[in-house]
Amino acid sequence: MFRRPRFLPDGTLNRPATLTVFHNGIVVQDHAELLGPTMWLQHLPYAPHPDRLPLSIQHHGDPVRFRNIWVRALREHAEPGPAERDTTPVLWLAEEALDRYVGLYKYRPDSETGFEIVRNGRQLSCIFGKERAKVDLVPHSETRFSMRWTAAHVDFELDEKGRAVSMTLNVGGGGFTVKRME
Repeated sequence: MFRRPRFLPDGTLNRPATLTVFHNGIVVQDHAELLGPTMWLQHLPYAPHPDRLPLSIQHHGDPVRFRNIWVRALREHAEPGPAERDTTPVLWLAEEALDRYVGLYKYRPDSETGFEIVRNGRQLSCIFGKERAKVDLVPHSETRFSMRWTAAHVDFELDEKGRAVSMTLNVGGGGFTVKRME
């Protein structure tokens, strides 16, 4: 993965080019900064140039075969800024209140796949998949919980007694609902 060098309007180098190289699926160079244009036996300084230039692969005349080389434009990304503080309120729920969500949730009673909500002390977790992966749930209201360290959240539907009857898992802009099994 090549990230081009960045130049200031006056032509001075703002940020050098970087390169990440995968060889047979293994990272062998990770975000390495390039000293300038890559030339054989020469270390030339950076000079301002257009954002896109031709790509060439050097082989020195040796018997070399290049296979499975991918060339595609990568999306430009902004410089990382200071971490934004999540200001979403976190709700404190008593252990007996957390028990209202504990249970097995499936699409249908005979379905082999589903989600299990478990409580360990004051922590609710969602267990899913054959690997029984576990993700902690963080309450933001009595019906909405975020999945810690992910961009997903769970919305619970509660009955008149405040007991969860179904949950909707929202991931990547889409969601699906599963019902609680007795």
